[in-house]
Amino acid sequence: MVLSTQDTAAATTSGETPRKHCWECLRRRLVCDSVRPVCNRCRSSGLVCPGYEETQPLRWVKPGRVTARVRRRRQPKASTQANQNQNQKQKEQIKTNKSKKSQDEAELDADVIEANIEDRTSDSSDDELRSKFGALSVLGIVQPETLDAIMRYDISCENFAGVQESYIYNCEVYERSSPLTLLLREEERFKLPLAKIAQYLPAPIKGLFILFTLGHQMHRLPHDAEENVRVKAQSALAFWTYQVVRTLNEDIAREGTQVGDGTITAVLMLMMADQQMHPSGRWRFHHKGLMQMLRLRGGVEKVWNERPHMHSGILTMIIGEVFANTTSPSHDQLVELTHPKNLDFLRSAWGGSVQDVYVGSICPPSLFSDVIRINHLRALATQGISYTSSPSSSSSYSSSSAPSPSSCSEEDMPVYTDAQTLLDRILAFSPEIYAATHGKLQTESKWLLVARVHQSAAALYCMLSLQSILLLPETEAIARATRLHYDRLLLDLKEGFEHPALRNCFFWALVIVGAAAVHGTAFERAFVADLLRDSAPHMGSSMPILARKVLMDFWASGKKGWDDCFDLPYIFLM
Repeated sequence: MVLSTQDTAAATTSGETPRKHCWECLRRRLVCDSVRPVCNRCRSSGLVCPGYEETQPLRWVKPGRVTARVRRRRQPKASTQANQNQNQKQKEQIKTNKSKKSQDEAELDADVIEANIEDRTSDSSDDELRSKFGALSVLGIVQPETLDAIMRYDISCENFAGVQESYIYNCEVYERSSPLTLLLREEERFKLPLAKIAQYLPAPIKGLFILFTLGHQMHRLPHDAEENVRVKAQSALAFWTYQVVRTLNEDIAREGTQVGDGTITAVLMLMMADQQMHPSGRWRFHHKGLMQMLRLRGGVEKVWNERPHMHSGILTMIIGEVFANTTSPSHDQLVELTHPKNLDFLRSAWGGSVQDVYVGSICPPSLFSDVIRINHLRALATQGISYTSSPSSSSSYSSSSAPSPSSCSEEDMPVYTDAQTLLDRILAFSPEIYAATHGKLQTESKWLLVARVHQSAAALYCMLSLQSILLLPETEAIARATRLHYDRLLLDLKEGFEHPALRNCFFWALVIVGAAAVHGTAFERAFVADLLRDSAPHMGSSMPILARKVLMDFWASGKKGWDDCFDLPYIFLM
C-alpha cells in the first residue's frame, strides 16, 4: 500500500505533540516540515532522516574525525602572541596534510557530498568521467568510501544523478558483455550516453542501474574476498531493492505514470535484475504485469508504432518470451507476444538488419521465426492437436547449405506448419550465406560462428523437443542429424567461449546442448557443467548456476524427455 506525504503527516495522532524539527534539521539549523516518519527536507537532500525521538540517535562518523571540541578558556594577554604563532604553525601543518590526501579520500559528510555532486555537472563527457571514476570499485574493494557514498543517497533526490561511478561501470559492463562490440565496427556500435541522460531518467531506472552494477560486481568477487565486503554488498542490494520497489509502487499508484514508458521499462528491468540475483519462476509475475500494462496502452504494436524509443524494451520482452518457451514445459507456454498469428509484426520488429543495441540475442531472423513455430507446435500437441509429417519430406539430413526441395521462403512459410517442414527449413539454413550478408571482411568469421551456433541449437531444440511429444519420429536420419549438430555445437561453443563478448549471446545455446548431453558421454556433460560454472563471474549473474543445477539434476534422474529436463518455466537469457 502506498501512502502519500499528506496521508503520512495526517497519521500523526492529535494527542501527541510532535517535535517541530527532526534532529538533522536541528543540526543544520533549517526549518523542518515535521512530516512523519521522515521529513521531506531530509528526503529531498538525499539524507537519512534521524527522526523525532527525544534522544538524539547515534550517528556514524569516520574514524579520527572530530565532531565536537571542548570550549577553550581565555588565555592571558601575555601569551596571545605565542598562541597565534602556534596556531599559525598548526594551520600550515593541516594544509600540508590535506594537500597530500587524494581527492577520492575526502570525507563523506552530507554537505561535502553535495558540493562534490555539483562539480560533476551533466556537461561532463563520458571520456572525462570514465578517466576520473572508471577505476573505482562500487563494492569498495579499491575505494571503501565509494559504496558508503552510494548508500547515503535517496533515489528521488536530484543529486542522485551525480553518482557517476556506477553509471560508468554499468556502461563498461554493457560494452564488455555485448557481442556487438566484436561483430560491429567502432562507428556502428551503440554507446550508452548515461553520463548525459542520468539526471533525466525516472527514479526507479536510476536505482535499477545501481542494482545491475552491484549484482554484477558481487558475482565477480573472488572466493577469498573478505566477509565484510560481501556483507556490505548484500546490504547495498537490499537498500537499493527497497528504493526501487518503493518508487515503482508510487509510479504505478499514480494515474499519470502507472502505464507510462518509464514504468514499463522499470518493470522490465526489475524482472531482469531479479533474475540476475535470484533466478526462479518469479519472472512470470513481472511478465504478467508487463502484458497488462501493454494491453492498457492499446497493445504491443500500438506502443511499437507510437514510441520508437521503446523498441529495445519491446524486443527484449519478445526475445524473453520466445526463448523462455524453449526451456518451459510444453503445457505451460506463453503466447501473449509471440503467437504465430503475430509473425508479420515479429518479422518487421526483428527485421533483417542487425540491431544496434544488444537486447539478449542475435539469433538470425529466419531461425528466430522457426523457434516461434516450434514453441507453438509444442503447445498445440499438449492440447490434443498435432501435425502429421509430410510424406514427401526428405529422408536424409546434412549440414549442407543447399536448400532442400521441401523448404520454402520466409514469406511463403505458412503460419501453421508441420514438424518435418520446420526441421527441413532449419537444416537448409546456410550460415555461410548469412555471414557473408551481415558481416564485413574482418568480422565475417565471427558472424559465421554466430550463425552456426544458432542453427545447431535450433536444430537440436526442434528434433529433441518434438520427438519428446511424438511429433517427429525416431529415425536413423534424424539420429544422424542430431549427432552431427550436437558435435558441431560443442566444438563451436568451445571456440565461442574463448571470446568474452560472445558468452552472453551463446548462453541459451549452451543450455540447449546441455539438455542434449543426456545422450552424450560423461566427459561432454562435464564440459558443459564447467563452462556454466566458469561463466557466472563473467556474466555477473546467478543464472548459469541455476542452469547448471537444472541440467545436472536432469542428467542424474535417468530421464530423457525434453519436458523432464525443463519441468518448470525457466528463462535462460543474458
